[in-house]
Amino acid sequence: MDDSAAGAPMPGEEGLGALSRSSFVDRMRRVTSAPAPSRASSFVARALSAFSLGSPGSARREQKQEGATGSPVSSSFAFTPDQTKAASVSRKASACVPERLSTLSSASLSVGELPSLLRAFSLPEERLNFDPLAEDIPPALLPVCGVPLVVFALDFLARNGATDIFVLLKNNREGQEIQKVVQEQQPLLQRRFASRLQSLQILAVFVSPTVETLGDALRDFDSRVNFSKDFLLLSATTFIVGDIHEALASHRERRSRGRRTSLQTGEQLVTQILCSLPVVSPHRHLSDDRAIVLNGETKEVVKCVSLRSRDSAGLDEVCLLRAPSDDSSGHLEVHYDLVDAGVYICSPKVLKIFRYSFDFQSMTKDFIPAVVHRDIKLHAVFAHILK
Repeated sequence: MDDSAAGAPMPGEEGLGALSRSSFVDRMRRVTSAPAPSRASSFVARALSAFSLGSPGSARREQKQEGATGSPVSSSFAFTPDQTKAASVSRKASACVPERLSTLSSASLSVGELPSLLRAFSLPEERLNFDPLAEDIPPALLPVCGVPLVVFALDFLARNGATDIFVLLKNNREGQEIQKVVQEQQPLLQRRFASRLQSLQILAVFVSPTVETLGDALRDFDSRVNFSKDFLLLSATTFIVGDIHEALASHRERRSRGRRTSLQTGEQLVTQILCSLPVVSPHRHLSDDRAIVLNGETKEVVKCVSLRSRDSAGLDEVCLLRAPSDDSSGHLEVHYDLVDAGVYICSPKVLKIFRYSFDFQSMTKDFIPAVVHRDIKLHAVFAHILK
């Protein structure tokens, strides 16, 4: 009998499976609740370096320093009190008490060049997707290589030029746990990106505990903050390490060309970040089963159809009218391999549309399809495909 078969629970041994699951959840909870010095071990530094989240040189320096002080290197999710004490001795700078995370009511609202909205509170569908782990730990705090997902999201935004990160939280226990982790990461991120012209500012925005959709959270945020610049929109459970500087440049270039680039193209609202995945990829979800039609010349999203309840998608007259002109080298692109990466570059008007349209609760399910399929073309959604 192989090891996998020996470890599988037999009928009537459900109690053993529950005990194993409880042990696994306890280990993850210790990771997310451990103090900052223990999570700053060389194990986490190597994990960050592997995902291009930190400088490889700095990770090697941390390993060398830890070896000089005799601090053991642990690859386990749990740290003993002795290991935590040794790590704090070898990193006196990290042992300081982290600065208190500013809230929207107590911080200055002098927004920089690229503000960002990070939805960190969990949605019902997220808790269902991460079940049963989400029963004990907020989805934003589930660890990958010992690092909570929200930390990867913060690092992604900072590396791509975000100047202000507004973290949307619920005013409940889940929000307090996430706020604690973000508060510990704030000084670390600010030191890593201290050489930038504009300093990184992270603010906590608490929404009502009854908020269950992205649309309600955006309406709550818009009632308190008046954005006049393009901003990034991202979920804390989105695991992405890509570079979107090219997408930001394309978005700004289209905006500088004017509100209307042609008679068929409306005002730019959103640049949706997409990535290409094979149809048989295990990373695809049921919600990724959709066909996307793009204008090959401008990369405008002409049509987006879910194929979960159908086996084909046709091109109607509206799609053909939005195709490039005959005298151009453009064409229509029909994709079945594109997956929404969960990152959106939004114009300020996105918040205003959410404010007056209470039917909009999600970006992918209703907002983007409504903009794309509207008969009177007032606005447009563009796509950027990560290579």
